[in-house]
Amino acid sequence: MMGRKYYHVYPTCPNRSCNEPHKSGAFLEINDDHLRCTGCGTCFRETLDLLTSGKFNKTLHAIQNFFPSDDKEFLEKFRKLKIPWEVRLNPIEASYVEWLRSTENGKFLITWPADEVRFVPILVAEYLMDRPEKSAAIVGNIVKNSTKDRFIRSPAVNEIYNNIIFLEDSENLKGCSDREIFRECRDLDYRYLIKKLRVVRCRIKRTGKPGYYSEKICYETFRKCKNRCIRELNELGRNSIRFIEEKRFQGEKTVSCINKDGLFDIALIEEEEWSTKRINYDKNFLWTVLLNANKLRHLTKIVPPVLITDPIEYETENKRLFLISENLDVESILGILNELKPDLIIFQNFDDFMEDCLFEVKKMEFLKDFLKDFNNSIMLLFSTRNDYRQLYNINSEKHSGVGISIRDLNIIPHTWDSPKIVKKILEVNGFEKDHYYSPLSSIIRDPEKDIKFPEIEYVDAEKPIDLLDDVIQELKDAVDRGLLDRAVFEDYEMYLKNLKKTPLMIRGDYTEPHVFSQNGRNSGKITFDSLMNNLESLLDREKYERITNIFRSIFGMEFSDINPIFKKMIQKIEEMINAENVQIIISTSKKEKSGLNKLLKDKLKDSIWERYIHVVTWDEITRSEIFTDKNKKIFIISTTIPPFNYSLAFSAADKLIFIGSKKYLDKIESRINYRLDFPIYFIKEDEPAPKLLKDVMKDLNVPPNERIQEILGELKFEYQEELKRSNAVEKNYEYSKLKVGENALLLINDENRGIFIPEGVSIIFRINNRIEEFNSEDILENKNMLEDLKNKEILLDKRGLYISFRCIFINLMMHHGRNIRFRKGPYTWSNFIDLLEDSTRWLNLIISAIERYSITNNISFDEAEEYIARLISSLDITARNPHYIKTWWKIHEEVATENGIFRIYRIEHPKNPHDMEKIFGALFDLFPSLKSEDFDPLKSYAAAILIQHFRTSLLKRNKGEIEMNLLGLYDLVEQNLEKKIKSLNASKIVYATKCKIVKEVEPYVLVENYRDFIEK
Repeated sequence: MMGRKYYHVYPTCPNRSCNEPHKSGAFLEINDDHLRCTGCGTCFRETLDLLTSGKFNKTLHAIQNFFPSDDKEFLEKFRKLKIPWEVRLNPIEASYVEWLRSTENGKFLITWPADEVRFVPILVAEYLMDRPEKSAAIVGNIVKNSTKDRFIRSPAVNEIYNNIIFLEDSENLKGCSDREIFRECRDLDYRYLIKKLRVVRCRIKRTGKPGYYSEKICYETFRKCKNRCIRELNELGRNSIRFIEEKRFQGEKTVSCINKDGLFDIALIEEEEWSTKRINYDKNFLWTVLLNANKLRHLTKIVPPVLITDPIEYETENKRLFLISENLDVESILGILNELKPDLIIFQNFDDFMEDCLFEVKKMEFLKDFLKDFNNSIMLLFSTRNDYRQLYNINSEKHSGVGISIRDLNIIPHTWDSPKIVKKILEVNGFEKDHYYSPLSSIIRDPEKDIKFPEIEYVDAEKPIDLLDDVIQELKDAVDRGLLDRAVFEDYEMYLKNLKKTPLMIRGDYTEPHVFSQNGRNSGKITFDSLMNNLESLLDREKYERITNIFRSIFGMEFSDINPIFKKMIQKIEEMINAENVQIIISTSKKEKSGLNKLLKDKLKDSIWERYIHVVTWDEITRSEIFTDKNKKIFIISTTIPPFNYSLAFSAADKLIFIGSKKYLDKIESRINYRLDFPIYFIKEDEPAPKLLKDVMKDLNVPPNERIQEILGELKFEYQEELKRSNAVEKNYEYSKLKVGENALLLINDENRGIFIPEGVSIIFRINNRIEEFNSEDILENKNMLEDLKNKEILLDKRGLYISFRCIFINLMMHHGRNIRFRKGPYTWSNFIDLLEDSTRWLNLIISAIERYSITNNISFDEAEEYIARLISSLDITARNPHYIKTWWKIHEEVATENGIFRIYRIEHPKNPHDMEKIFGALFDLFPSLKSEDFDPLKSYAAAILIQHFRTSLLKRNKGEIEMNLLGLYDLVEQNLEKKIKSLNASKIVYATKCKIVKEVEPYVLVENYRDFIEK
């Protein structure tokens, strides 16, 4: 193992279980004599004073010998000691440090089991100090001229590198063996680290709903804290405050009644307190460094780094370590590496680098040539994002056409991020019980504890459905004998494969949605009767009778029995409602949705169907999960595998139940297991890899590489259309085509190309390097605004496609806000996903009510939609026009994120919170089963307001009203937003007009022949 013991002295919150900014990225606010953690509120000192108290004299005397006797500044050093934190590498990180000692060359893609790769500075330091003749380059997050303004942020690579110290000869370090020194070490407690301050504790609770309560610490004056709370609650309804309780420091408590019918109570208590007395700091770190000061080294003095943030000006002579900014363009980065030719190259975030190349052929070819030709160095390409794995074709024999083929480029994958591998490592190495968050090491989590995967049950339909494969074989034989056209056979084959999965009746009135039929590409409408008639003419009597008997064994003598899959579905429903407090979501195809709804409604009692059952497609299932009562268990029943855009890791379901034939269930299970366990690449005996990875793989019970390739090929074939549609890397949006007769905004650029923008959507323009957001409906209704668009710039991605600001914003918030706690009034959300889900919950309720009204009254969705819109318009709310009300849920974007697809609506919330309550009340009266005991309508309104304010603050660059604990997130999103916008291409508008569509057209994309789609 390493002969050096590493520490970092980067400012770190010492509060137990916090350690920001290394945990979730919360910033440390800089004050006069202390730092304040915006994550937990702890106020602490950046340095320690071991001199003033006179309680650490024995320790100071013990180390005085390490300094020259004439060093007058010796004692003064101990008034402002930086606090050292020991660096403890996890087993995977340690394995790479050891492996690199004996590795000479090779290219490696490393799928990392954490959000960030943090140990790279230690890895490079060990490599360069062990090999004085070698050089290295890191491509990562580099901050030039790093200065501390108001906040200390999560460190960039160069910032943490500058704060690394180490002790040599780590096997022979002195400890606190002296009794008096040990006592001094023990006596260092929280009072030396934590700052005592006067604060205002603000408590807000919702009256009549005891579950809604929040508390925060305010560091402003009492009056400012009070005014901020009042302003915040006024956004949730004027005159909504019932009581305000006030207690100033050492003063008497007073209570004021503002409105006896108010919805919220406020308590403001001013007190002087330690922000925490529970610290997560091992004092041995400090004493080990102090008692071994003669062995202490600063890394930057041993291996000084060269920062490269400019592709032209940088120093190379006698330099061994180069830190290259990932913000440089691809050609510059690869050009620098080609010039430097370092022995070790590390891409700390190769996924983002790949994204920059993805849609530009020239850049992608440049990257491929670079990877192909660079064979004499060690190259480590770290990948942290699961949704980017397909770009590398890890388990593919052939290149998919997207991204790169690591096989063709001789890149060896090290696939660490499979739950099976992580679990095995943790079984062998155990968990860090007293762990702390470090900027130089990632914490490996137990996937079974950190990610709640739903329980999965496979239910055999108990009928010989798999015998339908024999029917397919007979049809194949008929093709081989020239009796059946191959194109017609393909239609029949697809019909029979879907018949194996459908819960619908197979025979009856084929005009009814509950009777299964299918439109073939080459043979028109296929029904059971038309298939049997064709079989009778194709096959001899014996074969026809055998096939007829197969169908009878599954569907009964007259082929009109209840479908065995549907029968088993009913049995499972009855079992669940008798045993559990559940919500049952049944997933089916869009085509079969109305038919299955009818069968369930006819078979089940109305009270059961209305209370427990919700039939949806997989695309709609996230919305159904969102609206389900949090106190109920969610069971999902399906006859098909979840699509790629449905995240098993982020599913709200407690249980997934798949019903089908034995063979098809085996197929579903293999696909599920693939998605849970892979990608996994088995390292061959002669392929370089850390010993830990090779040892773990020996014990894994998973298929070999060849079988993995087969499974992936089957998956890609089965879901090729869906992969095209839902690939979050290629396409992080989903827009409906503009239909004939619709109005649109047509923008024409200086190259005489047009782009169509739908009515009523948010759109951003660049004006004098400022970003402004407009609504297309407002523009269409105002001739002056149309004229004002001239010379403004619309921002397009590398494909010439407009991606809305909301889409970019949601993706950034989803990624950076995954561990951030949000608060508004008495309501709290543990992360951005929860906040986003609650913000759209009111609209999801409306859609659920429309669907239920449609089924209950046996009318179309459009008719039910009209009824609900008119019902809402009659509630004495601000919006009175049913046509406008329908746009609330009809105008939206589908945004693909790393956590699945989310629907983002144009209208974020009603005009005021009272409107929200009226809407909820009316729909709960219509369908009491939609009412969730755990939900307050105002919480949905508060969530929408919070997101809206955050987004508009970013656009206006005004963070004055942003909560202190969200300022770190704000700055992080702002930085990445600027980076994203800089990567977009500007298209100058020379003309804008309102138009009527005469031919279906894709919106948001530049088209040459735009005149073909508009009314002349």
